[in-house]
Amino acid sequence: MRLTKNAFTAMIILLVCILSHYLLMEWVFKIHKPYFISIYVFTFLVLMITMTVIELLEKKYREFLGYIFLIIVVLKLFSAKLFMNSFVNWRENEFKFSFLVLYLISLILITWFVAKKLLKEKDDEKQKNRFR
Repeated sequence: MRLTKNAFTAMIILLVCILSHYLLMEWVFKIHKPYFISIYVFTFLVLMITMTVIELLEKKYREFLGYIFLIIVVLKLFSAKLFMNSFVNWRENEFKFSFLVLYLISLILITWFVAKKLLKEKDDEKQKNRFR
């Protein structure tokens, strides 16, 4: 499967946010927590997996893309809850803040990714109707 331009852009944006978070925590606030790496890996993998699933399901179920997005967001929230519960120190402010910010950024990116696909679908429909 080919990586679309929007998927590549979303991954780059998340990687920049992760790098910014790392530099901010390590150099500015001098906070060194071992669970930061787990948060980075989790948010990046979830973003990649959700984009891949959307790409695959879009090919077969394009007309249901909005519903697929809603189901994926629910699964993403469920996986985030499981991830948070797997850590003993999930109540620490650094953990909650770091995870929440990066998770919300990945949620915004996946929403943008699906919105672009839905808008492209509308544009394709308009083009098709124009040539009839």
